[in-house]
Amino acid sequence: MDVNVDEAAGPAGTALLRVAGMPLEAWTAAGNPELFAQFADHDRRDERRAEQARELAAQLGVVVVPHPALTPADRRAVLALRRRLHSGAAPGPADRALLERLPAARGLVTDAARLAAEAESVSAALRRLEDAVAN
Repeated sequence: MDVNVDEAAGPAGTALLRVAGMPLEAWTAAGNPELFAQFADHDRRDERRAEQARELAAQLGVVVVPHPALTPADRRAVLALRRRLHSGAAPGPADRALLERLPAARGLVTDAARLAAEAESVSAALRRLEDAVAN
């Protein structure tokens, strides 16, 4: 393995590391299969949560948006929430409060709360993974 350092660049300079002859075992020994498995699990959970958000968006479109008692302002708020859910985002506290006060959405409040809790869990898991990578 050859290392060439650009000394003109100072102590924070660039380095060229040639690894063409480096044994493959060195590369595989540097890996962490358990950490990669945790990232794969995180990705699966995040995709499942995004799919649940899209399902909730579809339910809002069928049940809540066409409801005749919905005011124009509430309809705009529900449509904005629906767009965020279609993008995979989880409902926030204000979104859940909106659904709780709309009679047409009462059946979806539990789903929204469950989705928000899952999003928080996925976010906490990602922070733990980021800490594991940093340390």
